[in-house]
Amino acid sequence: MKGNSSGESSENRLSLLVFVFFTFVFLSVFMSTGRRSTSVVTMRIRITRPEIVKSFFSAQNGSHKELEAKIKSTLTDPDSYEHVETHFRDDKKTIHVLTTFRSENASGRTTVNYAEGTLNGNDGRLISWKFVKPQSG
Repeated sequence: MKGNSSGESSENRLSLLVFVFFTFVFLSVFMSTGRRSTSVVTMRIRITRPEIVKSFFSAQNGSHKELEAKIKSTLTDPDSYEHVETHFRDDKKTIHVLTTFRSENASGRTTVNYAEGTLNGNDGRLISWKFVKPQSG
């Protein structure tokens, strides 16, 4: 009988050791994974001012979509609108925009025109705009 009980006792100790070992491994993996995901959550992404301002304009042609829509809404033939180029100056609180475009006038002739806009420097929304004549020289 003693042989049987010591054999069972050895099996119980072995089972307990295996259980403790796997519990330790599981907790180690779980805890380290938790620490990794926490460090990812606390990681900060830095976006520079030029990247923020650039995001206010079309990646395809550099136009400002809201200014473009305002311009088209006043044209005799909005479908004739063709963006030529857009330049801007960032003053932090505001962004000043100059857009050059072609469109057909009332007599059907294609002309080059200019529009100037002021954007909110934080979110890129159009604050005001107007058509302007080119400065010579």
